[in-house]
Amino acid sequence: MTVAKRRLLALVIAVAGVLAAVAGGMHVTAMSIGGRAPQLGTSLSSSAPQPYETLMRYALGEARDASGSGSAAEVDFSAAKAPAEQVVERSLLSPGAVAVLAWNTPPARRSQLTEAAAALGKREPLLQALLIDEFQRTNQYDRMLQTIDSMVRVSPSMAHPLAVSLVPLLQDDAMIPDIARLMQSSPDWSEPLLIEASKNPRLAANLTKLRLSLPESAEIADTTDQTVLANLVRAGNTSAAARLYSELNMASGDGRLAVGKSIGWGADLPPYDWELTDSYDAYVRTRPGGGFDVRIRPGNGGELAKRLLALPAGARAIQVRHTMGPASQLDDLRIAVVCAQTGAEISSRAFGASPFAVDLPSAGQKCDTIWLNIEGSAKATGDVIQGTITGLDLK
Repeated sequence: MTVAKRRLLALVIAVAGVLAAVAGGMHVTAMSIGGRAPQLGTSLSSSAPQPYETLMRYALGEARDASGSGSAAEVDFSAAKAPAEQVVERSLLSPGAVAVLAWNTPPARRSQLTEAAAALGKREPLLQALLIDEFQRTNQYDRMLQTIDSMVRVSPSMAHPLAVSLVPLLQDDAMIPDIARLMQSSPDWSEPLLIEASKNPRLAANLTKLRLSLPESAEIADTTDQTVLANLVRAGNTSAAARLYSELNMASGDGRLAVGKSIGWGADLPPYDWELTDSYDAYVRTRPGGGFDVRIRPGNGGELAKRLLALPAGARAIQVRHTMGPASQLDDLRIAVVCAQTGAEISSRAFGASPFAVDLPSAGQKCDTIWLNIEGSAKATGDVIQGTITGLDLK
């Protein structure tokens, strides 16, 4: 495994170790039944494994406190070895005891003992920590993530810390399929992971790949997707945001963008839907049957409507259909195409006789996401500009 991948996994393993430590009750205060009762138990019955298991866990707690580490992977469990051996002598059904014996054994023997302990029961926290460490050591990342996932299902309160620790793994393309498989069953950490990852500008491509690979069974809430989109835009990843919006079919009844279809009129989720001006002096309002009603009083105007568009392959222009007037003032209305990635204006066109077209970026301009802006002002000495925009069709 590369050094970079080890660094990525370090955070995950540390959080998982904390989970194992907390869930396993390895703190001395959690073992406050103390030393006397289990020792008395061992003297009363030489065949019962329970007193020795209590002694083993008490030793684990002392080792945990002595290490000062939050991670079970960094604790010296040697003091728990003797009572663990006594447990195994009396019962082979204790995965915790087998895990203790496996912890510091040679790699080949450790793998055998780990598999044996796992067959007894994977809900044992100490065993889970051992499994995580073992799967990381043997490059079995899918099994490592499955084990971490099972730990969070037992301790839901740790879902967010785990999600934060998983974010760096999205830097690695090879980890995306494994994470996606776990997210299909809608674990508690999946939505926090998407939200936290969307705040990192460098993860936009792999985050998009991960989100689009998830089936409906992942049960990602609309509010989570909206938060992800908003975070992507804040981080400057407008292209990734627009692609997610389009591919997830989040438009308000518009469907996925395609050449030959209308861009649509939804205004529920700007900037992926339209952001519309709406005041007494100038407004753009969505018509119930589709289209925009536009009205600008003399001496008013400015930016009227805008939205982001992830352009589908083959789109070359937008055809505008309208009934705006008066004809003598159409030059005061304008539609502009601006590259979202660079901020450069690609093309603009004053309104003319309907229909007319405004050009989209060519393949050579390498711009697959645009801002579509509609602007206009009515001269103070002119008439009210008003009418309807009835079609914005991709050609």
